[in-house]
Amino acid sequence: MNIYEDVERILSNTEYVILHGWQSLPDHHDSDLDIAINPQHLDILEESLFGFKSGKLVQMLQHESSCFYFVLAHKNGNGTEFLQVDAATDYRRNGLTYFSAETLNSERKKWKGFWVAAPQTELAYLLVKKTLKGETPEHQKRRLRYLIDEIGEKRSVEIATELFGSEFGPELITWISEDNWNAQESNLPKLKRSLMLRTVKKDPLNPLKYWFNEAKRIMGRWLSPTGLFVAVLGPDGAGKSTLIEKLEKDLSGAFRRTANFHLKPDLLGKKPGNAPVTDPHGKPSRSFLLSTLKIAYYVADYGLGYVLKLYPKLAKSTMVIFDRYYDDLMVDPLRYRYGGSPWIAGLGRYLVPRPDLFFVLDASEDELLKRKQEVEKGELTRQRSAYVDMAAKLSNAYILDSSRSPEKLTCDASDIITSYLHERYQKRRALYFANNERNKTFEWLTSVLSADPRKYRFALKDTASKDESADLKTYCEFNYLPVRDGRGYLLPQSRIAALNGLMLYNAQTQKAKALKALIGTSRTCGLGNLFMKSVRIVSSGDLSTKDAGDPILFEYLKKHTKLEDPEFAISLGTPGPNRKPVIQINSRTGLIAGYAKAGWNEATNSLVKNEADTIKNLSLASFNSFDIPRVLHSGVWRGRYVTILSSPEGNLLSAPRTLNAEYVNAVDELADFNLNRMPVLESPFWAGFTGRVKNIESEYYRSILEEKAIPAIERALGATQLPFHISHGDFAPWNAFVRDGRLFLYDWEYSREDTPAGWDLFHFIFQTNVLLEKKRADELYKVIFSDTHHSVTRWYWEKLDIDEDTVKALFLLYVFEKLSLEASGEMGNLQKLNQLSKIVFLLLNDRAGKF
Repeated sequence: MNIYEDVERILSNTEYVILHGWQSLPDHHDSDLDIAINPQHLDILEESLFGFKSGKLVQMLQHESSCFYFVLAHKNGNGTEFLQVDAATDYRRNGLTYFSAETLNSERKKWKGFWVAAPQTELAYLLVKKTLKGETPEHQKRRLRYLIDEIGEKRSVEIATELFGSEFGPELITWISEDNWNAQESNLPKLKRSLMLRTVKKDPLNPLKYWFNEAKRIMGRWLSPTGLFVAVLGPDGAGKSTLIEKLEKDLSGAFRRTANFHLKPDLLGKKPGNAPVTDPHGKPSRSFLLSTLKIAYYVADYGLGYVLKLYPKLAKSTMVIFDRYYDDLMVDPLRYRYGGSPWIAGLGRYLVPRPDLFFVLDASEDELLKRKQEVEKGELTRQRSAYVDMAAKLSNAYILDSSRSPEKLTCDASDIITSYLHERYQKRRALYFANNERNKTFEWLTSVLSADPRKYRFALKDTASKDESADLKTYCEFNYLPVRDGRGYLLPQSRIAALNGLMLYNAQTQKAKALKALIGTSRTCGLGNLFMKSVRIVSSGDLSTKDAGDPILFEYLKKHTKLEDPEFAISLGTPGPNRKPVIQINSRTGLIAGYAKAGWNEATNSLVKNEADTIKNLSLASFNSFDIPRVLHSGVWRGRYVTILSSPEGNLLSAPRTLNAEYVNAVDELADFNLNRMPVLESPFWAGFTGRVKNIESEYYRSILEEKAIPAIERALGATQLPFHISHGDFAPWNAFVRDGRLFLYDWEYSREDTPAGWDLFHFIFQTNVLLEKKRADELYKVIFSDTHHSVTRWYWEKLDIDEDTVKALFLLYVFEKLSLEASGEMGNLQKLNQLSKIVFLLLNDRAGKF
């Protein structure tokens, strides 16, 4: 389907008008899609663009305080194309506002499903815009002549006179009609002056209103630059120059302009006569003193160059790309004739501004030597290893296989850049459209909890008008605790139920624990409202539920827990396609009666049902090392699968944050529950994994898995008979308590019966080290097989007759599957994806002989 047909559906929810250049729609559009939009509908447009299924919203450039330039990245068969939607709530330029959105939308008309400007509106808009810009392309000259012919000379003169006055209005129409553009261009200063004077005369406060909002916009652009800073590294012959050239061309649609540099900003200018380096190691290293001075010069050039040269470009939406960067000196000091201390060079590295993204290009030595022969094979081997190690230490570095064709390599880099821009926009979204993010969350929650979202909805207390409030009845009220990562909690009004509700917030970091303690203390002291906003569920109809068939999920939960007037606390879950609410059910006496989970689509219904089925299955056995919840009820309510689980009773303590014998015992008992052996390539697990890989949209991650992962596992594990058994699926300390000295394991929704041995152990180590210890890829890679973990888990592997090489191969398979799950999700986290892909490179390089 044509991308503009999708846009037609998005725009249909708003009051808008396309101002010019719409004649080629819906087949294509030759420039930005300029629209004037009702200010009250801007949030609706942004939310529709953000949820655009055919692409990713990667940029929002606010080039005037009322003008929002949205950029959508859309993949086609030839790479990435960009759709730019320039939405304005008025037309302003050069310090003045000329048209309101209401004026521009007046007398609009339909054209093939799109609302387009009336001829007289388009003429007025183009006359003002082209006069202020000072240039008129040939196709717009033709369009102006056409509009004058269609409207008629008399009406055209009236429009121009209203804008430019009687002295210049009639003349301007004559010049355009007679194709006398020399006269129009020579009189541009007078036309601009007349236009501006007449505008100010009509509204003397126009300039003041313009600059008040403009100052805020300019400050926002400088504090949150919309440009991108990229450095491309790699050995000679890796293809850096070719990649940079193609990126500048292919991604120009996402930025206002591009700029490239070699190695450093060169604030003082480049040395004259710089020739290409043909013998990078041909000259001896400088002395210790000169080398130290060179580091000082580099740090000054990078620091001042960033402030004076690069940052202004980034603030003006420029993609800045470096061919090599300071980090090259750490990998190849001889190229830069550096003979000083590595410690000094490393210190300088911490003082140099960091790019947003590093691309580290890697290819085999033979491939590199085909392209360039300046460096010997042995040195290339050392450099490749050093570059990969460096990339593993940098959280924002991506390793790209440059043995792929230039087109595929560019596609890989473009995928990463557009994903980065989309994720950055998502983080900044609250700065631009704060209400959208919150409203979207509550609209989603309403759709899960209510059978009729038109009757029940969430509302911030006191936000409704007095007239509207008179018609709304409050069903229940909460205090809203948002968390930085997008999660959130709704706590009941009563003190005991609110303190119980805080148990849903399973804080792991010290900062999170401090916040939780502060909220708990404030509720104990009756000061909860000081820190949280009040949110209520309101109804536009009768609150009576008799004969209503449980119009809201809370009524269904009341019925199946047999409680009178229970209170509810809600965890909103982690944002993403599998997000679902967890509802804590409290009795009026302060006891927790249970926890309910509710699915709302096919994926989440499946997860909730899977947890219920798994717990019912496990309850048939007796386990010595851990306990699990009981299923109090499971069933379908209005298309949503609902499970109510028992609450743990007794003395509850936080589960240990590090892997210990108790955790391993739990996994061992799961192995005893349903142990099977089979070759991995013949297992249902492998069929699911390979099928998922084929459907990954990103060519970068799909190629890693198809070209490296699958062949590696086929070589390493092939026909080996491996043990498979049931897994918890999200085995981590935040899904466990210690109850009366035994583990209590909950959240079984990702449990599977056919996972390879050790899956839960790998997951525990990986998750705790990534999320709690904030380990880098290189650190994580080492800690997985550290003596501590090996000694804790050794007996488990020995019992299953799995040697150390097979353990490493199984961990590699775990990383591959985790990468496939993240890459195939709608909202895969870029940092997680990068972490996983780098561990793949490290493992494969370390085990080259095996894999």
